This record gives sequence, structure tokens and C-alpha cells, in this order.
Amino acid sequence: MSVNERSSATSSAMSTQSGSGQSTTATTSGGPNHSDEQVEPASTLSIFSLDYKKHEDIKQMLDSNKDNLKLDAMRRIIGMIAKGKDAADLFPAVVKNVVSKNMEIKKLVYVYLMRYAEEQQDLALLSIATFQRGLKDPNQLIRASALRVLSSIRVPTIVTIMMLAIRDAANDMSAYVRKTAANAIAKLYALDPEMKDELILIITKLLADKTILVNGSAVQAFEHVCPERIDLIHKNYRRLCNLLVDIDEWGQVIVLNMLTRYARTQFVDPNKTYEDDKKDFYDDDTNVKEKTPNDDDDDDDSLDKRTYVMDTDHRLLLRCTKPLLQNRNSAKQRMNKKTWKEYLSYKKEYENEKRKVEKMTNEGRDEYDLRKAQEVLKETESMISHTKSSFIKSWKEFQDVYNAATNDETLKQSKEYEEAQKVHDDLDKAQQEDRAAQA
Repeated sequence: MSVNERSSATSSAMSTQSGSGQSTTATTSGGPNHSDEQVEPASTLSIFSLDYKKHEDIKQMLDSNKDNLKLDAMRRIIGMIAKGKDAADLFPAVVKNVVSKNMEIKKLVYVYLMRYAEEQQDLALLSIATFQRGLKDPNQLIRASALRVLSSIRVPTIVTIMMLAIRDAANDMSAYVRKTAANAIAKLYALDPEMKDELILIITKLLADKTILVNGSAVQAFEHVCPERIDLIHKNYRRLCNLLVDIDEWGQVIVLNMLTRYARTQFVDPNKTYEDDKKDFYDDDTNVKEKTPNDDDDDDDSLDKRTYVMDTDHRLLLRCTKPLLQNRNSAKQRMNKKTWKEYLSYKKEYENEKRKVEKMTNEGRDEYDLRKAQEVLKETESMISHTKSSFIKSWKEFQDVYNAATNDETLKQSKEYEEAQKVHDDLDKAQQEDRAAQA
């Protein structure tokens, strides 16, 4: 073989080897990686997924001039908050969009600000003027959201601005905005208690509101600011009783608590008796007819003592709370027990509601919490003291509650355990006395 033939063969072999190497490299670099990498289709990505973008991308979207990008960014941020992730570092970028004309963007911005306004007070203060303009927005949701954000900025320097905003919102045509104003009252009072007198004037107006959406929040503001001003309830008492069933679920708990306290302070105990010692003012002892032995035999204690005739307003409260006995909300059931506790020994009414009340008092048997068990036992103590035999079955259930609540050794060292044990012993004694009487 000649030298030229050898060189051509060598070059062809090298080119073949080079080509095969490139193909091998291409196969090695492209094939396996391409098959192992699984790219998720964009259609399956949720708008709440934040794994494929960083916060810098969100900030760029918020700074964009396109509303669709801003809306997508705000949805992702709200999704981030819903997942429990921290989005506080986005506050400067978000707060700039509070002036957006797009209603959907503005709503989401206010949702974000309500979450972080208290944490980022310095930055929120820079947008006070924008929030004040939001109070005049035609949309009631924007007005309410602006007031919520404003009341969340707990800085003493804006107390006057908050006061004016709450006062205007209390006169708003929208019941939702008035409700928000009532909720903001407690925040302002906590920030500056010296505003109490002015807040009482607003509370007086809100208590007289005829909308059930406002009543619960108005009573809550009353309980926070001026619970001692029971005179504010007098003219609203009957209306609150009649609207009690229609008020929102947690508002019912607040209103029921207030009405129970009102009834205990303003009405006479229906179980007390009083002497029938009425006589004419100008009567003297000489005009009193002397009693004969026969008269003494005919007289009955019921002529000298009469059971108190329940006030119509007191009965109104009990009649309006009766439907709540069938409610499954444990908070309302406990409040109902407090409302009916003093009234249960009023026998005629008790017999009519006996089954409902016994069912209501048993609701705590599955709650193995010492505080709840103690509360239930204390509330039932007066019931059993008046009608022992009627509550023997209920007492068995309460004993299960007590035993389950005291299984924890750490709870036995607490003060609550000692108090609950005392109540337990008292009720156990009442049960034994009842058994002895039946024997």
C-alpha cells in the first residue's frame, strides 16, 4: 500500500471515529436528559402555584402596565397567603396598586393590605391619603376595605383620621360599611381610650340600626367600650330580642350574652316569692279584721306568699331564645344554658322544655377539656339543686365528662381541677340525697 493510500485510509478512519463520537455525544447529552426531564404542561399549573416563579417575577408583574399581569400577580400573592406563606416583602410593590382603576385588582390589594397593614405601619402611613379616597369610593366593598385597612394601622398619630372615618361610615347607606364601622370601634378604643365619649355616641346610633347585619357588631362594640351603660339597651331591648334568631351565628352569641346580663340586672328573679302585705296607705291597726281559728285553718301559704309573676319583657327574652335550644353551635348552647339557668326551676315552663334542656346540657360530654367540663358542671349546679330527680340521667353523662377531663395528670395540678372537683362533689352529694329520698 502506498503512502498516499495509507494517509487517506487513516483520515477516513479518523473522520468515521469523529462522526461516531459526535453522534454518541449527542445521544448521550440529548437523549437521556430529554427522556428523564418531565415538563409539566402550562394548562395544569394552578395560578396559586409559586414554585415556577420567584418574588422578583411577581414584583415585575406588579410594576407592569398591563392589568392582566397585575391581576395574575395579586392572585398568586393571595394564594401564597392562603397557604400560610409570608408575603410581607411584597408590600411596597402591592401598595402602589391601591390606586388601580381595575376593581378586581383593587379588591385583592385591599385584602393583602388588611393582612399586612399592622405589620408594615410605616409603609402603610405613606398611603393614608389613598385610603381616605377609598372611603369615598362608589363601591361599598372598597369603602369597607379602606376602613378596615385604616383601622389596622394602629398608630396614635392617625386617631383623629380614624375617628372621622368611623363617624362617616356609621352614617353610610350600606349596611356592610356600617357593620365595618362597628367592628373598627373596638380597635380605635384600644388605641385611644380617651375617645370613649365620642365612640359612645356612634354606638348609640348603631344600636338603633334596624339591619340585622349591623346588630351583632354594634352590640360587640357596646360590650367592648361601655358595657356599664345599660341605659343604652333600654329602648333597643325588645327589637334585639325579636331579631335575635335572624342575627348571624356568632353575633347571636354576643347579643345573647348581653341580653342575659341585662335580664339579670333589670328583672326580678322569677323564682323568688314575696309577702302579700299590701294594704291601704291610710289603714290603721284598728281597722284590720281579727282572724279566728277557723280562718287560720282555711288560710294557705299561697295567700300570704305569691310566686312572682314574670315580667312580659323577661318572658319575651326566653320566648325568643327558645328556638336556639335546638342549635348545634356549642357556643350558643352554652349561652342558652346561662340564659335559662335561673329560669329552669320555674316548673310550668321547665316541664315544657325539659327534653330540649336535657339534650342541651349533654352537649359537652364529648369535649374532654377541663375548662369546658368545669363550665358545664357549674352551669348545671343550680339546675340540679332545684330539680334533682329530673337531672339524674344528665348527671351520669356529666360524670363521664368529668372523668374524661381529669385523666390528664398535668391538669390535676391546676386550679381549675380543684374548682371542678368541688362542683363534682357537690353534685354527687345531691345525687346521693335524691337516691336516699327515693328509697
